[in-house]
Amino acid sequence: MPSTSVLEPTARSTEVERRKRKMESNRESARRSRLRKQQHIEDLIKEIARLERENEEWGRRIDELERMCGSVEAENAVLRSEKQRLRAELAVLLEAAATKTGKDGVVVEEKAWRFDGWPSVGFIGTLINSRSKRFE
Repeated sequence: MPSTSVLEPTARSTEVERRKRKMESNRESARRSRLRKQQHIEDLIKEIARLERENEEWGRRIDELERMCGSVEAENAVLRSEKQRLRAELAVLLEAAATKTGKDGVVVEEKAWRFDGWPSVGFIGTLINSRSKRFE
């Protein structure tokens, strides 16, 4: 029967070796974990920089669109004003055409009217010329 004193040092040495291997494995695992964490942090930093650049670009686009919108709104206001002015002028012309009067209230000859009851182009031109002098 073998003596316990001979097996004991071998068992201890095997246990010590196993612990050393386990510690070394844990160290290597911890090192890889730190590297992965560092890589993840670097990736996040790059992502932050990319998103900040993208955010700045969107900000520039928004500013440009707001400027364009302001310009279009101003142009729209001018066009609406012009539309109101033209409607008022048209109302005056239609009223004059309805009464078949020309400049200074003189009754216009029947030949100034077309067959369908609308004033002729020449008559409308005469009215516009006479009325536009009033608006100047």
